[in-house]
Amino acid sequence: MHQIAQPPMNPSVYILIPVHNRKAVTLTCLETLQRHGDLDRYHIVVIDDGSTDGTAEAIQQAFPHVKILAGNGNLWWTGAMCLGMEYAVQQDCEAVIWLNDDCPPTPGSLAAMYQASQQQGNAMIGAACYIAETHTLKPTGAKGRTPMYAHPGDLVPVDEMSGYCVYIPRAVMAKIGLPDMRRFPHYYGDSSYSLHATRSGFPAYLLGDAKVMNIGKANAQSGDFYNSGLASYKYTFNQVFLSRGSIYYWPTQYFYNIEKYGRFKGTGLFFLKTLRWFTRWTWLSVKWQNSHV
Repeated sequence: MHQIAQPPMNPSVYILIPVHNRKAVTLTCLETLQRHGDLDRYHIVVIDDGSTDGTAEAIQQAFPHVKILAGNGNLWWTGAMCLGMEYAVQQDCEAVIWLNDDCPPTPGSLAAMYQASQQQGNAMIGAACYIAETHTLKPTGAKGRTPMYAHPGDLVPVDEMSGYCVYIPRAVMAKIGLPDMRRFPHYYGDSSYSLHATRSGFPAYLLGDAKVMNIGKANAQSGDFYNSGLASYKYTFNQVFLSRGSIYYWPTQYFYNIEKYGRFKGTGLFFLKTLRWFTRWTWLSVKWQNSHV
């Protein structure tokens, strides 16, 4: 059986975990890293973006060696990662690993990503992501417009990756800087950054032998951002299209489409997608209204 070479203890690799108000999930993630030995093998940085549920205090008590960076509640995913990446660079890191706290890695996965990056010429490496409840493999990258998966044994080249768990060498940050938190405050901060990296000459792969188990719920449908408990059309419209926490946030969707497809084609695709989403939102609103007459 092939053994994955473990990186040396305490290399200058920083695991960056953005969190907000889900203490139990965050602690479970850190417990998983501790159980696998990763809590000692890497530098762990939790970016706590204004949690009010005692997350930071619980981490300090249970894991006193974990570094906590505090946000004010307005960082969102991309801003939190920028803060963590900036800190890691200041510490002269070799690389960073993006890790969502609801996607704890399986044993040996982070080491496999470290090794694959070394073997593939300082490449960005993304882990395969499974839905924990069903053990279903979900796409974690894309090649053009095609969603990409990585099964065990696969090393799949991609143009862009989701940020569930991604190894990013220092050279990438040195050349292209940090993710764009202004245009992509929450969603697509990961995809746009990895797309920028590959277009700047850095290889990127999904590694099937590196796995994370997604224990959270991925909000990716218009209904996920529609608050059916409120009858206000204005409120629900704002929640779906004008909230930075929605995947349908109009500015982010526009910028992502022109980033990926160019200004002319991207603008056209944005308006076509917007028409489809708006139709879906209107249908959901009418359905809710009719069910409460």
